[in-house]
Amino acid sequence: MEDPYVKVLYNRRGVSDYSLYDEAGIYERCGIESNRYPLLAALRGDTSDNLPGVPGVGEKTAQNCSPSTETWTICTPTWAI
Repeated sequence: MEDPYVKVLYNRRGVSDYSLYDEAGIYERCGIESNRYPLLAALRGDTSDNLPGVPGVGEKTAQNCSPSTETWTICTPTWAI
C-alpha cells in the first residue's frame, strides 16, 4: 500500500462479519505484498468485484507467478490471454 495508514475491510459472511487488514494482514491472508494484491485479484478473478480472471488460474497459481518481482510476468506460456 502506498499509505501505511490505509486498512482493507474484508467481509467474511454477509455484512456483519468482517476483518480489518493492514499490510501485514494482507501478506498473512494472501501470501503476497499488499501492493501486488490488485494483480493477484486480476489473475485469479474476483466475482464480488466483477473481475473475470485468467481461465485456469486460481489463488495458488496467481500467488506463485513471479513471487520475487515487483511486476507480474506470464509464467506459463499455455495461458490464453
